[in-house]
This record gives sequence, C-alpha cells and structure tokens, in this order.
Amino acid sequence: MTTVAFGLSAVLRICTFAAWFRCRFIGLVLGAGQLAWAVAALPAGMVSSRIGLRNGYMLGPALFAVGTALMLLVETQPEAIWPVWLIGSQVVVMVGTAFITVNVAPYLMSVTGEEAAAALCSLSGAIPATAFLGSVMADCYPFFRRKSRRQSGGA
Repeated sequence: MTTVAFGLSAVLRICTFAAWFRCRFIGLVLGAGQLAWAVAALPAGMVSSRIGLRNGYMLGPALFAVGTALMLLVETQPEAIWPVWLIGSQVVVMVGTAFITVNVAPYLMSVTGEEAAAALCSLSGAIPATAFLGSVMADCYPFFRRKSRRQSGGA
C-alpha cells in the first residue's frame, strides 16, 4: 500500500493539476504534502502505539482515500478556493501516507514471524521500483495527452 500511495499520489496530482495550474503551484502543493508527512510521522507513530499497529495502518488508507476524494471534488467548490482546497486535500493524503509508512514495517514484521527479513526486503525493494514506475508514467503523460487531443480534433 505504501508504494501505491506514493506512486498513485504523484501521478494523480500531476495529471489533475497540469490542466489548471502552473508548475510553481504544483510544487507548492506537493511540498506542502511532504511537509505534512514529515510533521505527521511522529504523531502517527504515537497514535498507533495507543490504537495498535494494525488499526494505525488501516487508518492510513482511510485518510488517503478521504484526501483523494476531497481532491477530486475540487471542481464542486468555487474556483477562488481551489488552491486552498487542493493544498488541504494533499495534506490529508500525506497524513494518511504517514500512518501507512510509519506502521507498515513494524506491522509486517509482527505478522510474518520467521520470514520477517524476506518480507521487509521485498517491501524495501518495491518502494523504489514503484517510485521509478510512477516517474515514468508521469513522464509519459504529456505524450498521451497530446495524442488524445489530436484524435479528438483539439489543438
């Protein structure tokens, strides 16, 4: 889930924001999200110590889904608040991602027993692999966007 969160988050944000906003704003939104992740990581660990690793881990995808849903609902809001709405939704997504990243390794190690080392190695290998694939997909996005515009008769 962690790898999906980072890869999906990056590709979805770039694809959605590219239609309306300049690169500086996209950077601001992504930077605010990373700052929120850094600030939320320690509190997420403390909350998970109280409610349990599994519950803390499951809270992550729930917050991630809520933040993504809020981001997708931006067009239902007045255009004047879109920037604040998008930054807020990105913060919610990254707080959810903090819950996932803080809890996934300890939870994985607690449930796998003797295979904990192999499971942790697989997780550690999957994170950079999906980050790379997300970057490749984001890089291919402008090509597919131009191709679909040509097919539909747009500029």
